[in-house]
Amino acid sequence: MPYCSKCGNQMREGSQFCDRCGASLQPGGPGPYQQPVYPNQYSATFTIPRDEKEPIIAVILSIFLPGVGQMYVGKLLRGILILLFLPIFGVLAFLPAFAITNEESFYGYLWWTVIASIIIIIAYVWQIVDAYKLAEAHNRQNAPSRRY
Repeated sequence: MPYCSKCGNQMREGSQFCDRCGASLQPGGPGPYQQPVYPNQYSATFTIPRDEKEPIIAVILSIFLPGVGQMYVGKLLRGILILLFLPIFGVLAFLPAFAITNEESFYGYLWWTVIASIIIIIAYVWQIVDAYKLAEAHNRQNAPSRRY
């Protein structure tokens, strides 16, 4: 059985050209078929852009409206929970002020307000850092751009 000298494909008896690469099996014969080249022909390549999220935009959004940075990155439920948690907890921190009746309840209110304010500040800073890290993680796991 003959073999193609270009690609090594096993050929049938009596074949003049390789079934795989199209090379001539006869010495001095014509070469494999090639696409004709036309002058002034343009080819276009298309690049699909990566779905990247800018971490600085996620941080800025989270600074002005907590939770929106997470929504920008695509973590919608997390963003909504943060957007609801911080204002509700902020209201709950100062709500007991309306129930002050004596000096003893004032000190209890003061401690509650200080602790709640610290929790709010920690949650606020955490959600800004979280938005930044989510954007970075989103960009790392995103596939590289593909060309068509």
